[in-house]
Amino acid sequence: MKVSVKMITYNHAPYIAQAIEGVLAQQTTFPVQLVIGDDGSTDGTPDIIRDYAARYPDRITAAIREANVGMVANFFDLDSYIDGDYLAFCEGDDYWDDPHKLQMQINLLEQNRDYGLIYTDVRQYVEGVGFRAYKPAKAPSGSVLIDLLNGNFISTVTVLVRTSIYNEVRESVHEAVLQNKWRMIDYPLWIEAARNHKIAHYPHPTAVYRVLGESASHSVDPQRQIGFVKSVLDVVSYYVNLFAIFEECHKGIASKVYKMYRIALKYGLPSLNSYREEFHRLGSCSNKTRFYLYLSKHALTEKLLAVMLRCL
Repeated sequence: MKVSVKMITYNHAPYIAQAIEGVLAQQTTFPVQLVIGDDGSTDGTPDIIRDYAARYPDRITAAIREANVGMVANFFDLDSYIDGDYLAFCEGDDYWDDPHKLQMQINLLEQNRDYGLIYTDVRQYVEGVGFRAYKPAKAPSGSVLIDLLNGNFISTVTVLVRTSIYNEVRESVHEAVLQNKWRMIDYPLWIEAARNHKIAHYPHPTAVYRVLGESASHSVDPQRQIGFVKSVLDVVSYYVNLFAIFEECHKGIASKVYKMYRIALKYGLPSLNSYREEFHRLGSCSNKTRFYLYLSKHALTEKLLAVMLRCL
């Protein structure tokens, strides 16, 4: 048995060594293969990767590009190097801080053959601020497809999946990501895996997800914030229609529209009217959004709501 770890990176020079060390520190009874794909970094990341690959030639495979090809190509091109029975993920700006992560996950999946993927809790480190207070996640296990479509609770840096299941879904996910120009790969992977396989949750943190000032999923630019939420909504809508399960996933769709309305209101974006109309059409999905929905129906209270949001 063998575990492969897929690590994609781009301009992660300050972080990549910690990401690599977290994989090398794993204490296991099986071999671990680390495959690193650098997407044409210009900040010294390739030199750090080459140094580690030279020191650990039997454990690290480096695929370093001269030119940037984008996240999607960089991610899927690494599949040709993967030869493990299980596959884990750690991007170049995240890291594992539990040396028993892989062994624990393998033990659980080997003992529970009806489960295809396992994820754990995660801690978040905000660049320039520090660690966010850790709260144990209320995350489901078992048949979680509906739960996933109502909101992604799986942190990629914590995942271990059977490679056979990854291979089942990778081509359809790759095609859907390209055709729909989604800004993420991991969420569609978990959704498609969950359609036919049970997923396990281990209720302890094993990794750190780093929140940077600007990334695919985090930005100070409100248009980029909305763009990411819209991409998540596109993913949910695609699979809701494909699987014909709209009623069960109304909460997930409504929550994304609410987020876009909230961003547009906070920053006074020209698109506010269209997001408000869609928010009113779909309705609330929680007590909090019910409060927002009520205030959004009156000009004066909506202005007060906007002021409140800008003060947060």
